[in-house]
This record gives sequence, structure tokens and C-alpha cells, in this order.
Amino acid sequence: MANAEEEIKKDLEKIDKLADGGTEGLENRNGSLDPELIRLIERGVNAIETLGDRYIAYKEKSDEYAKEVELRKYKYWTIAVVLVTALAVVLLGGVLYLANVKVLSSEGVSFLLGTIAGYLFSVFGGLISSALKSKESEA
Repeated sequence: MANAEEEIKKDLEKIDKLADGGTEGLENRNGSLDPELIRLIERGVNAIETLGDRYIAYKEKSDEYAKEVELRKYKYWTIAVVLVTALAVVLLGGVLYLANVKVLSSEGVSFLLGTIAGYLFSVFGGLISSALKSKESEA
């Protein structure tokens, strides 16, 4: 562990010297850069390329995931709207049928229609408010 930390410190010192514009002490006898420094720079470039590739792959996956989530939301919204509409038609049709057969009085019909309408308003209101909350949390 200590060796790795020492190597990192040495590498950082060399990079600092190079970043300061000075290549003194980094050249060998022939006047060319030290091969160790070249390997160090290559390792740094490879590390940056690897991190860049990982970041690009992450962004592509997150974009695909966001598209899939939007498609599923649309699918579930359409299913919910169709089911609630079918429920409304069945309930209202049943109440009106019972009123037509004279099983229910006009007061009973009014009460049931009001109850069903209130139920539908609350269901649609809950669906709409949950959709708005999810849009606000995404932004």
C-alpha cells in the first residue's frame, strides 16, 4: 500500500514538473524525454480514454432507460384511462338500467349518479396529480 502511494506521489511530482513547463531533470543524457515519463503520460491518456468511454456508455444507457420509462408511463396511462372510462360506463349504465326498470326511485338514481361522478372525479384527480408530481420531480 505504501509503495503504491509513493509511486502515485512520484508520478504526480513528475506531472507537476511537466505542467509547470519545465522538463529539466526529466530528460536523459541524450536530451530526449525519459521513457518512464512517456509511459506515465501514456498511462494517463489511457486512463482518461477509459473513463471517457465509460461515461459515454453510461449516458447512452441512461438515455435508453429514460425512453423506456416514458414509453411505459404512456402505456400505463392509456390502460388506466381506458379502465376508468369502462368502469364509468358500466356503473352509469347499470344505474340508468335500474332506473328504467323502476327498481330505483329518482332520488336513488340521483344519489348513485352523484356518488359515481364523485368517485370518477377523485380517481382522475389522483391520476393527474400523480402525473404532475412525477413531471415536477424529473425537472
